[in-house]
Amino acid sequence: MIYSVLPRTKFLIPRSGADVVSRPELLARLERALHRRLALISTPPGYGKTTLLAQLAEATDQPLAWCQLDAGDSDPVVFLSAFIESLRHTRNAPDSEACARMGRAALALLSNMEADLSITPRRVLTVLINELLEQVERSWLVVLEDYHEIANPAVHELLILLLENAPPGLTLIISTRADPPLPLARLRARGLLAEF
Repeated sequence: MIYSVLPRTKFLIPRSGADVVSRPELLARLERALHRRLALISTPPGYGKTTLLAQLAEATDQPLAWCQLDAGDSDPVVFLSAFIESLRHTRNAPDSEACARMGRAALALLSNMEADLSITPRRVLTVLINELLEQVERSWLVVLEDYHEIANPAVHELLILLLENAPPGLTLIISTRADPPLPLARLRARGLLAEF
């Protein structure tokens, strides 16, 4: 199974470090935006995206999942595996046993994709969304770090499906070096997007 060979370091939340300059105004602004469906942090390298998100992780008591993306995650199956696995490693989860079961049905579908050609990444994500609807009862944050590494339009389409159908309490926080090819104008118009 693909998800079992992902390095667990992809899901570790980095520490901000003692010598890092704190930006309390920016952190407060980000915290106020966490009721939106998507918080997009889009800046060139070196502007402190990861540091800001690490400070958020230290400051919040909300459930927070972290997924460090790389070029390999441009494969839709690998992306879904990493996304689901990040949910299973959520910090501050209200129920650690339920968290460990998170995405179980979706992972079962993923593991059968090669044998059953009717199983598509979109179907797997739909099953995951339904699982999330049952388990995400309050605010839940999911960080997708370095989204600029994703080059496959199929993964962008999966993320759009998730953004359009996510449970009300789920907030995706994307850090990237450039705006991703997502319907940002539509999300902005619907009040679902916070930009940094």
